[in-house]
Amino acid sequence: MSQSPRDDHSDEPKKYSLSDVKLAISPFEDRLLKRLPSKEEILQRAKKRQHKKKISYAALAWFIAFGGGLYWLDPAYQTQQWQTQVGESQQIQLLDRSTVHLNSHSKITVNYHLFSKRIQLEQGEAIFNVDHSNWKRLEFFERRFIVNSGMLQVEDIGTVFNVRRYTADHNRVGVLQGSVKVRLLTDSNQQDLILKENDFYENKHNQLYRLNQIKLNTETAWQQGYVVFDHTPLKQAIAAFKPYQKFEVSYSHPDTQNILISGRFQLHNYDAFMQILPQLIDVKTVQKAKHDWLIIQSGK
Repeated sequence: MSQSPRDDHSDEPKKYSLSDVKLAISPFEDRLLKRLPSKEEILQRAKKRQHKKKISYAALAWFIAFGGGLYWLDPAYQTQQWQTQVGESQQIQLLDRSTVHLNSHSKITVNYHLFSKRIQLEQGEAIFNVDHSNWKRLEFFERRFIVNSGMLQVEDIGTVFNVRRYTADHNRVGVLQGSVKVRLLTDSNQQDLILKENDFYENKHNQLYRLNQIKLNTETAWQQGYVVFDHTPLKQAIAAFKPYQKFEVSYSHPDTQNILISGRFQLHNYDAFMQILPQLIDVKTVQKAKHDWLIIQSGK
C-alpha cells in the first residue's frame, strides 16, 4: 500500500506581513479609533495626575509640619494638684499609673501634655515611681516624665527617684532605681548629666554637686515614718523634724549645732527625740515652753 510523501513544512506557523495585519483590522479601525483617547485628553489626564501628586505631597508636608509644631509646642490639656499639710504624707497615682509619694508639707502640680508629663515640685519632697510599658517597642511612644524643682530639672529614663526642694536655687535629687537625666534650667548650654542608682546630687548657686556617703535607707526612711541619722550634725538632725511638727530649738553655744549624731527615730515624735538626746550626746535639753527647747552643751 503506497503512502503519500511527508510534507516537512506542514507544522510550521504561517507568517503574516504588516500589510496582512492592516488588512485584517481595517473593518474595526473606526471603532478602535473612537475608543482611543485624543492627544488633548491624554495631556489633560496627565495634568490631573500631576495635580493629585502635588496635593498629596502638600498634604504630607502639612501633616509633618503640623505634627512637628505640636511636638515642639507640646500643649497641656489637663492639670492636677496635690498638697500635704504639716505632719501628713500622701500616696498619689497619676493617670498613667505612675505613683508619687508626697512627703509632709509638700505640694506638686502635674501638667499632662500631648507628648510629656511635667510635674512642678513647688515645695517639700516627693518620691516618683514612673510606670513604663512592658513592651520595649512601645517605649518610644511613651510620654516624657519631667520634674522641675526650682532651677533643677529631672527627666526619667526608667526610674524611682527622690526630689527635695529647699529653695528655688537649692534642690536635691537622688536615684533609688534606674537612672535619670538632670540639668539646670539656668544654663541652656550645659549637657545633661546622667545619674545612676545611688547617685545623689544637689544644686546650689547654679552649680551641681555630687553628694557622697548618702545611703538609700536614710533617704526613704520617711516613707515608714522614721528619720535616720548617720554622723549627722545636730542642727541638720533637728531640721529633719521641722517638716512634720512646728517647734523651735535654740543652742547655748554655736558649736553645739555641729555635734554629730546617729540613730533611727520616729518622725512624728520630736519630743521623745529631745528627751533622749542627753543619753546620746553630752548635752542637756530644757523645755522652755510647749514647743520651745534649749540645748545646752556641757562645759559650754
